[in-house]
Amino acid sequence: AYVCLADLYGTLNQYDNEIECYEKLIESDKNDTYAYFSAGCAYILKKQYDKAINYLKNVIQIASEHASAYSGLGECYRHLGDLDTSIKYLKQAIKLGLNDSYTYCLLGNNYKDMRDTDKAIESYKKAIQISPDYDYAYQVLGLQYVDLGQYEKAIKYFKRAIELAPSNMYYYGDIAACYAAIKQEDKAKEFFNKSIEYFENELKKEPKNANLLLGIGTCYAELKQYNKAIECYSKVIEQEKDNVFAYLVLGGSYYHLNQQDKALSYINKAIELEPNNPDSYYGLYAIYTSLNQLDKAEEYRKKALELGYK
Repeated sequence: AYVCLADLYGTLNQYDNEIECYEKLIESDKNDTYAYFSAGCAYILKKQYDKAINYLKNVIQIASEHASAYSGLGECYRHLGDLDTSIKYLKQAIKLGLNDSYTYCLLGNNYKDMRDTDKAIESYKKAIQISPDYDYAYQVLGLQYVDLGQYEKAIKYFKRAIELAPSNMYYYGDIAACYAAIKQEDKAKEFFNKSIEYFENELKKEPKNANLLLGIGTCYAELKQYNKAIECYSKVIEQEKDNVFAYLVLGGSYYHLNQQDKALSYINKAIELEPNNPDSYYGLYAIYTSLNQLDKAEEYRKKALELGYK
């Protein structure tokens, strides 16, 4: 009964109730790997990765060859920024026979962040080989080619992702950015507007979804419609006072409108919330350069590079 109830709560995204059901199962059987694993997965969905790790490690203590638990641990450590440990667990999952596209994509994402391009591309292509209709694998492979400045190759993979998932608003934004990079402005505008259309359709269902508002704002910013972008980002901050990215992009939008006092205010707020974000310091560099305060600009440029600005 608890399994069925947990499944129902999971379907309704009521993860706390779902976890409570699995806890009941664990109380009655301390070796129930299914309950430990499912609770761990629920904590991943709640983005409580430390708690997820505890449950998933219980799984492998009971069943040392539980490949999916190793993959789950790999995902947790990736989100916690420990890429080496993440890779270790993902490789162990694969070694134990988990021939899973998502696991290979996670592995590729780690290598991409570590700038090991060849291994990232190899992992993404393996994911596509396993599941040729897995749209996410085409997206992340496309993003890797974007990082390499190979926009035509990236466009090819984003087109395939769109064919497989035509209502995914993020893929339209990805391909639009590529067209903008190669100066095909009409194509870029077409796809940014398409992305906005799908974002807004989703926003009607979830009007307070910060990620959707950020996505729409980003598209407007790319279209140089900065006032509309500011409107979206401001709504995010109304809901999430500590959203560093929202403050950062708000500052960027005011910078492009040449309202540098407001730009400084928002970028400094982003730094207050996250002092080691290199993008914020690069934003200050751009602002002070525009104000012709070149000594300050150079100070912040160096700070951004020290913190790993790419």
